[in-house]
Amino acid sequence: MGSSEAVVVALAKVQEGVDYSPVDGARCPLCGERMAVVTTRKWAGQVRVRYHKCENQKCVAAKLGSGVKSVELRES
Repeated sequence: MGSSEAVVVALAKVQEGVDYSPVDGARCPLCGERMAVVTTRKWAGQVRVRYHKCENQKCVAAKLGSGVKSVELRES
């Protein structure tokens, strides 16, 4: 796999988004590091959406400046 193909695969993983845990936060889908929250949306029923940035300077997501969406499901 060439470097351009690797970037396409990496961006696809980032666009899929991740789960959010109140305990663990959101982990980068590429490097596994905990990501910083950029924006938190209001609860919409049982769902809350957040947007994150990976701060690991060795990670492709951080180098590209890609935001990652996370979804938290409220326990009822």
